[in-house]
Amino acid sequence: MVVALGCGGRIDGGDGGVQDGGVQPDVILIGIDASPSSCNTVPVVGTDVPLMAVASDPPPSSGPAQPFALGLYALEKITWYTGPGGTTGNEGTVSATLQITSAKNGFIFDAVASSNQEAPTRTSSTAMIVGGSGLVITTFCPSAQASTKADYEFDGKTLTLRTTEQDTPQTIDEEFVLITH
Repeated sequence: MVVALGCGGRIDGGDGGVQDGGVQPDVILIGIDASPSSCNTVPVVGTDVPLMAVASDPPPSSGPAQPFALGLYALEKITWYTGPGGTTGNEGTVSATLQITSAKNGFIFDAVASSNQEAPTRTSSTAMIVGGSGLVITTFCPSAQASTKADYEFDGKTLTLRTTEQDTPQTIDEEFVLITH
């Protein structure tokens, strides 16, 4: 099982992976690939948190986000909104640490994550802010991947990344708490 920070990975929930209707959620935790890599040296500081499936639409966004802080973040909560009548309950565990640094024309999102206590995977992605509270995230390590769009909210301490599956009404909210600037 792999968590994908930004694009591409799959969550299988520990039971072979097929969710209601044969759909597997494409989790966006900023670009994690299914193969281990040495893309970054972000320390593993996150603890396992449950991936909770909720059979509803996500709550509305709070509006335009304030700029997020550069620094080290640990995953604090992850919720998979499966839509009315969708899957519910605990779908396994996820651990993730995200480091955000500045770069020319945007940011670098370096991440280390694991799911269901598997070996951690590392990724590096670029991120550009678009439209006030939107991000375009493009993973370049361990391999180039298609860009993913995400919305974000930041309250000075917690960074929430929200991605919606392109072909389904399913949405993932990932809440990261700022550990250090």
